[in-house]
Amino acid sequence: MAIVDGFAAGAMYTFNLTEHAVWVTIYDVAKLQHLDYGYMQPASAGDLPSSLIFRWTDPNAEKPPWSVREWASSTYVPPGVYHARAEVKDGNNNTIFDTEIELSPYPIYFAYLTGDASSYYWVQGVPPPASLPF
Repeated sequence: MAIVDGFAAGAMYTFNLTEHAVWVTIYDVAKLQHLDYGYMQPASAGDLPSSLIFRWTDPNAEKPPWSVREWASSTYVPPGVYHARAEVKDGNNNTIFDTEIELSPYPIYFAYLTGDASSYYWVQGVPPPASLPF
């Protein structure tokens, strides 16, 4: 698998920018097959960015203020179209919000889950700067 800016081409990465644990399911284009699924940890900072401009200013930090997961049980090959679903959980593991996104073809698939107490949503984007640790 080719590496582009430190990320594996043909891979999918999801970023959780919320303060909640999230159950993520990755589907094929028709949403007939579950290609990947699992939990993502909540973000670790209280004031998370809501845009796709990420500035992690502490070069000594071990982790950025969000959680990230590489989904690898399937190969996500462009120009494939995939769907990512997020079930946002409360402290008792109850689903408090459910949202999904259709991911358009890119050499590498990146999806960012963001929002606040009233609404959560996915944003498809570009990779974070390669200088960020995670």
